[in-house]
Amino acid sequence: MQLRVLGVGGMPASGKTTIVRQFMTELGQSQRCRIGLLRYHHFVNCNLWVLGVYDETPRGFSGTDRLSMAVQKQVQDVLFFLSHTQHSQELVRILFEGDRLFTLSFLKYIQQLPQTSCRWFLVHCDEALLAVRHRQRQDSRSETWLKGRQTKLASIARQLVCQSVRHETLGDTQTCVAEIRQWLMVGESG
Repeated sequence: MQLRVLGVGGMPASGKTTIVRQFMTELGQSQRCRIGLLRYHHFVNCNLWVLGVYDETPRGFSGTDRLSMAVQKQVQDVLFFLSHTQHSQELVRILFEGDRLFTLSFLKYIQQLPQTSCRWFLVHCDEALLAVRHRQRQDSRSETWLKGRQTKLASIARQLVCQSVRHETLGDTQTCVAEIRQWLMVGESG
């Protein structure tokens, strides 16, 4: 099989989940699937897996933030299996966002898989807007924790080729969704 993987990272409250949720809304119905600790939405008509949990009525955080901290190894095993399946030329599309999987070691792992194309988006927005979003979310994460995320993302940006994506307005959301759709080769109706 061939894999086409797109990962979306960024600071908390930068809009990663908003972008992916809008993308999913435009695609329509998906099947909720589970392989061990891995939970994902499968859009059968375009063979797209969106990793994580996106409820219709979100409770707390969504996406990969709802997965177990131990999920990364299981996702690596699934991607290894898919990328090494030789009897099919089928294209499997994978989309994920969030801190749980957007790690340097995981992204490097994906890049070395055979028959795999990958792309990394780093979502950012104005610091003042980020502060407003944190207040709206009633986010209680410490400055130390947030600095750690900044350091982690800066390290990824230094070591890997990442596309910087601005996300401040509804128009920015639509632009990001269009770029994801184009790169994953998915039409609006799948």
